[in-house]
This record gives sequence, C-alpha cells and structure tokens, in this order.
Amino acid sequence: ESPRWLVAMGREEEARGVIYRLAGTPPEVGDQEKAREREKVVEARLEEIRESIAEDASQASWREFFFQSPLSPPVARRMILCAMVVMCWQQLSGNESAVMYTPTLLKDAGVESDAA
Repeated sequence: ESPRWLVAMGREEEARGVIYRLAGTPPEVGDQEKAREREKVVEARLEEIRESIAEDASQASWREFFFQSPLSPPVARRMILCAMVVMCWQQLSGNESAVMYTPTLLKDAGVESDAA
C-alpha cells in the first residue's frame, strides 16, 4: 500500500516504514547526522501526507452536492439529476448503436444514397 493510503487508514507506523524504505539505504552505523537527516525527511513527508489528507477532507464531495447544502441549490441538483437520467437512458436504450449502425444496415439492405 502507499504511504498516503496507510496514513488515511490510521496506520502511520506502517506508512513511516514504507517512507523509510523509499528514502533509500539507511546510513552507516554510528553516522548520527545522516540518520537524523533521514528522519527529518521521513517526518516532513508524513506531515505533507497528513496535511494533504486533511485538505481533501475539507473539500466538498459529490454527496454534499446532491443533498441539502449551501453548495447545492435545488435547481442545480435537479439539473444534474436530469442530465444523469438522460445519460443513463441513452446508454440503456441503445439509441447510440442504432444511430451508428443504421447507415451500414441500410447499405447492406440495398438502399443507396448520395446524401450524407
């Protein structure tokens, strides 16, 4: 799993381990300066991930748009619902395939025309 997913699922220690592996080989034993630097990089990356997840959580979702909220006036909800119903109906009715294959079927049936 990715570190971002692990943090989002509350598994920060596993995410920290993954980031450590991605950060490269560990420093030589006794090289405390490199070890601290690597730890800073890992912690900075974890903090970036936490901030990103918090920002994503604060943004609007589709669910909020369809239910009562300041982002979704009733007119907008009705318009989107109508558009979705029309798109589903078009796919389920097969209208697109009929329009696409009609010229081929008519030509095979012997109907010829110069009109486009």
